[in-house]
Amino acid sequence: MQPLARGSGGGTVQCPFPKGPEGYVAGKIEQSLKYVGVKIIQGMDLVKIDVRNHRVTGVKVASTTLSSVGGEEGKGKDEGEALSLKCSLVICASRKDVDHDVFSAVNESGLVFDARLVVDNKFRTTDNAIFAAGTLTKFSRRYGAKRALHDFFNSKEVGMALANSFLEKVDPLQAGVADENAIPRFSLPKKEFAYLPGDLQYLHVSSCATDAFGAPVGTEGCRELWTDPEAEDGQWGGRYCR
Repeated sequence: MQPLARGSGGGTVQCPFPKGPEGYVAGKIEQSLKYVGVKIIQGMDLVKIDVRNHRVTGVKVASTTLSSVGGEEGKGKDEGEALSLKCSLVICASRKDVDHDVFSAVNESGLVFDARLVVDNKFRTTDNAIFAAGTLTKFSRRYGAKRALHDFFNSKEVGMALANSFLEKVDPLQAGVADENAIPRFSLPKKEFAYLPGDLQYLHVSSCATDAFGAPVGTEGCRELWTDPEAEDGQWGGRYCR
């Protein structure tokens, strides 16, 4: 997205999506991609990447329907029919998950893995010499945390909590008084920022305030703010925030 956002042409870019946009923000992203010339192929899933001499030569996508935005309208396809696209670079933007090599390393080390690497409220794995935190980890189920995944929290605040726990291990005098049956409380907001095509800047801020059991608190009064200056002649322009 960033090369397109900074002015690179999108005429040679094709984006297959499993389904069409849902929601206001997704619609704006599709509109901006269309404006810079990106061809969006909706209702298509990636099924194969073609490689020759260690280089990508194309991909194959398949679904029940085919429609394109930013170019000619696509024709309907029969179920199971595939579409081949020539390309030299494939960028996958699917949901974040644990890397296969990381999972193998965790499993071979005998650490507990439950969709994420499991840690206690001091960020220790089942091996007390191994600490972990971040999007790879979650708190143990024994705490009954309603928000067990570290993905929910501000990464800087999680890192500071991990550092404090490690400091307590190397210097017991630094240890504080904490409830051994509760996870740390987090309060800093979680922020996500991105540059999007069409000179758009996207910022999403969410509350991460939790109680001792990881349940969200203090989220009353939240609101959305947006600016959407589209030119009167119908041409895409301006910045957008929601």
